[in-house]
Amino acid sequence: MALALSTEQQEDLLRRGYSRRTFGRIATLLTAGATLPFYNEHALAQMSRLQPVPEDGVKINANENPLGPCPTAIDAIYNVAKKGGRYMFEATDTFSETMANSLGVKFSPDVKENYIQVFPGSSAP
Repeated sequence: MALALSTEQQEDLLRRGYSRRTFGRIATLLTAGATLPFYNEHALAQMSRLQPVPEDGVKINANENPLGPCPTAIDAIYNVAKKGGRYMFEATDTFSETMANSLGVKFSPDVKENYIQVFPGSSAP
């Protein structure tokens, strides 16, 4: 692992000493710096539009898929979109059961016995 400080800098730091107060100042400074906005966002957004992309070109940096969704996925999207105004609570159990079967783990309607639980978003409730 590479050190952030050179040997000379380490010796200087140890010679001068440091305290909890100094550590607090450094931590405060770093925290304040982390809250500053990223000023290059606009410039980076403009860079992605600098050159026209050929009709059959793929922008790899934009995570594009030149093939688009497969026909099965398009059918699934279409079928779900027709029911878009409804809450399909049973779909959660269907998905959980399908996932459990594909992984070879236990699935039960009783939540306490499930190995698979599905939640919206990127975190548990």
